[in-house]
Formats: sequence, C-alpha cells, structure tokens
Amino acid sequence: MSKLEEKIESLGTMLSDINDQDISHDELGVANGFHEAQEAKDESCSYLSAIVDRLRQYSDKLNSVIVDEKITQIEQWLAQADKYAEQVDNLAGSGVHEANFPKQRTNLLDAIRKQKESLKKNLYSLELDLKLCEVSEKLEDQEFFNEARSNAADYIEKAEDAASKVEKVLDAVQQKTINTQVGESAAQFGDLVDHHKDYERNWFIAVVVSAILLCVAVFYAVWWMPDTLSEGQSSFEFLVGFLKKIVLISIAGVFVRVSLAKYNTERGLRIVYGHRQKVLDQYLSFEAGIGDDMEAKNQFRLEIAKYIFSDPQSNYSSQVNNPGSEININPIISAAESITRAK
Repeated sequence: MSKLEEKIESLGTMLSDINDQDISHDELGVANGFHEAQEAKDESCSYLSAIVDRLRQYSDKLNSVIVDEKITQIEQWLAQADKYAEQVDNLAGSGVHEANFPKQRTNLLDAIRKQKESLKKNLYSLELDLKLCEVSEKLEDQEFFNEARSNAADYIEKAEDAASKVEKVLDAVQQKTINTQVGESAAQFGDLVDHHKDYERNWFIAVVVSAILLCVAVFYAVWWMPDTLSEGQSSFEFLVGFLKKIVLISIAGVFVRVSLAKYNTERGLRIVYGHRQKVLDQYLSFEAGIGDDMEAKNQFRLEIAKYIFSDPQSNYSSQVNNPGSEININPIISAAESITRAK
C-alpha cells in the first residue's frame, strides 16, 4: 500500500470516529441542547465520507501533490471538528445555569456552522476532479455507453410514436372540422338554390306577363289608335297621339327587358349555386382519391376555399365576358391542375 493510500485509510478512520460521536446532548432539552451542531456534523461527515470513497477509487488518476494537500486540509478540518465536539461536551457538562452558557453556546454553534460551510468551498475543486474521473470511467465503459445509446434510441422511438399519434389525432380533428364545414356550406348552397329558384319562377311569370302586355300595347297602338290625320284633327293632336303610342310600347318593352334580365340573373345564380352544392357533395370523394399526400390535400382545400368564397358567375351573368375578371368558372379543373403541378 502506498503512502497516499495509507493517508486515505487513516483519514477514513478519523472520519468514522468523529461520525460516531453524539454531541446533541438531549438531556439539556431543545432550547439548550446542541442538536444543530449534531446535524451540521452529520451532514459534513456524510459529505466527507463520499469524498473519501471516491479518493480510494480515483486517487491514482489525480495529481498526488494536490490530493495530498486536500487530505491535509480534511485532517485539519476533522481535528478542529474534534475540538468543537470536546468544547460542546465541556460546555454541556458545566451546566446550563452558568451565566455565560447562552452566549458560549451561541458562539460555539456559529463556529460549527461556519466550519461546515467552509468545508465544501475548500473541497470544491477536489470534488469536481473526482466527478470528472467518475464520468470518464463511465464513458470508457462500453456497456454503459451501449446502454445509454439504447435508452436514447428507445426515447427517440417513443417520441416519434407519440408525435405520430398526435399528428393522427390532429389530422382527424382537422378532417372532422373540414367535413362539418363542407356539409354546412353544401346545405347553405342548397338553401340559396331554393331561394333563387323561387325568384326565377316569379321573374319568369313577370316576363310572360310583360310580354303579353307588350303584345297588347302593340296591338292597341297599331289597330286602335289612328295613324293618319282625321278630319278636323290638328297636326299637334296627331303628334300627341303618336307619342302616346311610342310611350305605351316603350313602357311595356322596358318591363319585358327588366323582367328578362332579372330572370336570367336568378337563373344564373341558381345554376351556379347548384353546381357548387354538387361540387361540395363530391368533395370527400375527390379528397379520398388524393391519398395521403398532405401537400396535395392542402392545395385542393385551398382551391375549394377560393371557389366557395368567389363571386358567383355563369353564362347568364353580366360579367361573364369581362376580360378583367379573375373568377374561375371551372375551379375543379384548376384544382386538379394545381395538384398535378404540386406532385
């Protein structure tokens, strides 16, 4: 056994002797006893015990000069701790009735507490070196490294599995939300179809009625109102009669034109909204055909959203031939083309 190892074993013996001492003096009671000193000594001895155990194991990997210096500091600390223990016993033996007992007790407890606090500060560098030796030994241990790598792989696999489950849940929630919104939109488009269908029927009736009135106005103007000057009729009276013909026919014609325009508008809106309702009814089938390509699904959903929120257009719309219009009247083809480009 080397000299350094002998000093470490001697240090362990001293530590064991001090650790076995009881300086609490329970007979003095809680107020006058030295329980705080006993706790401080036990904590310090436990800390030093761990240091000594590591020194036995790793002292050969450290600088022997530094280790010898730290052992000397520990021996001095233990010697001082032994003196404090002797002072505690002497003070407790003198009795609590001494006039200076409270002050001496307080001073002694403060000294023991400060000694405990200084211990870790003085041995911090040694403790750090011993921990580094311990970590290095574990890293050199192939079995430990393999176990750590295996544990890391398990954690990664569990994390990926959890992420996959969360992604599936989120996708299911998103899909359910989209399906609900699509169903509501299709129902709303169905309501719009019924609404415009009623107006289309009403304006069709108005077209028929106004066309009949136009025919009546033309017949009345041609067959019942005179178109030549009669005897005793002035040119002014004839002109007034001619203007009445024009006004009567014009009013009937305006009613025909307005009714027909409104009828075409309502018919166009009914066709557009009906088409949108059919598209949304087929939405899930189209999306299912895309497969698991999330990018293509999102692109398709974006095109459908544009289609839903775009202004209605049809062949009956007044803006259908407007070259500046950006509304796509066939968004399903556009969506399919976009998805093809995305892939």
